[in-house]
Amino acid sequence: MNLHIVLPRPTCWSDLVAIEPELAELEARARSMSQLGGSGKCHHYEMLKSQASHLVGWNATDPLLTTSTAYEVVIDRLLKALEAPSEGQLTAGPADAVAQEADNPKRHSTSHGENQC
Repeated sequence: MNLHIVLPRPTCWSDLVAIEPELAELEARARSMSQLGGSGKCHHYEMLKSQASHLVGWNATDPLLTTSTAYEVVIDRLLKALEAPSEGQLTAGPADAVAQEADNPKRHSTSHGENQC
């Protein structure tokens, strides 16, 4: 008898980071780059995206991370971190409600349709 076990593919940030901890370092870099501001954000985004493409998506070495969903989750997370305002610029407003909704553990899907942990 030949059994074939299929492992569930990770679809949320925390599961992806558990498999590839370097993703958390990329997010931290994106947040620090958000402090720089200016026209360099496009360059920073392209650099982060290139680095992420070696960790998730088609070029990932771990088979669990080779999905387009994993790539989308990571790129979305890095883009949001790159666009995050610096602590001195934080203001309350409609975006805060969206952020709170996105962080809500009861929410089951995001704009890309992946599950939240």
